[in-house]
Amino acid sequence: MKRHTVAVRFDGPAIVDGRVTLDQLLSVLAHFQEAVRHMVESRAGRQPTRGPLPDTIRTAGSLELVSTHLGSFVAEIALVEPETPELLKLGDEALRAVVAGMETPQHLPDRVAVEVYRIRKSLTKEIDRVEFHDQYSEKVVTLHWNRDEATDVPSARSSGKVTLHGRLLEVDWKDGTAELHTPTGTVRLAFTSDMGADLQRLARQQISVTGLEEVTISGQRRLELEELSLSPRNDEFWHPRSPQELIAEQGVRPFAFPAGESTIDDSDEVDAFLDAIFTPTDDFKAS
Repeated sequence: MKRHTVAVRFDGPAIVDGRVTLDQLLSVLAHFQEAVRHMVESRAGRQPTRGPLPDTIRTAGSLELVSTHLGSFVAEIALVEPETPELLKLGDEALRAVVAGMETPQHLPDRVAVEVYRIRKSLTKEIDRVEFHDQYSEKVVTLHWNRDEATDVPSARSSGKVTLHGRLLEVDWKDGTAELHTPTGTVRLAFTSDMGADLQRLARQQISVTGLEEVTISGQRRLELEELSLSPRNDEFWHPRSPQELIAEQGVRPFAFPAGESTIDDSDEVDAFLDAIFTPTDDFKAS
């Protein structure tokens, strides 16, 4: 099977006889390497944590330099062959997805997008563009240096400490994350191991949470969980209402004719009405 290879071409006024400074070469390739590993993490369904990546994720997304070419300096990099076909497939998908998404990094998973922005930030007026050619899909993407563009790498926007109410779902004990489904959308919770017992007790219930909230590059809301408790509204939500309570709460009463209006109460009229409904007509009999 042909190896999945990406050719990275460096161009700019400073490139003489196909040479590029080691600092710039390593910066671009190192950020691309991290982007692929984080894409493997995303494709594997693992939520990012502050801890190190598992060995399987690192293996599936590891790249190696296989050759270089002069002219406009080109570095060919390829996936390191993992131990299993499943990891090879995961790495292939991640590598292809990173190159395909580099033109619109804001649509990539957050950690992948950050690494793409860092590649662009590492470009200069001397080496002002770098081209990624995915030789598996034939996708070609060129990133350009732009002196008028903000050099800061986008990051999550902090909303400060907030209190939210919603239903606790999708608790992942291994990664220390959970989902809070609120009336305005889903919020990703990040929790520490000492909160595990409370999360297990309150799973699938209406809860209140407090912590520092961030809005990520892709617009996802994330909250570093500090406190959680059963929502004051939880017991009320599940409490069955009697008809009298519903009438008092909603102001809806059973239908009644206004006073003074007559109703059909003559038995002969009722019988005639029923006969008209249930007696077939001649046309109906003929058919």
